Amino acid sequence: MSLDRVSAYVKEKGFDAAKKTGTWKDYTVYTAFFEDKDGKSIPTGLPILVLEKNGTLKWVTGIKVFSILDEIFH
Repeated sequence: MSLDRVSAYVKEKGFDAAKKTGTWKDYTVYTAFFEDKDGKSIPTGLPILVLEKNGTLKWVTGIKVFSILDEIFH
């Protein structure tokens, strides 16, 4: 799946773009974020993730985000 498709998906949810964060289980993990006028990331508070598997996108929020990020970065 292309980053362009994931970015379009997060834009539908009100964010500016997405970036690939890593992989978790069989999913590619992306983080949704806002950008300032110079294209720099702006903190959003708690992270919002998008999981992609076989072309299907899943929006992840709340405590599950921390579990996924812990497994990716631990």
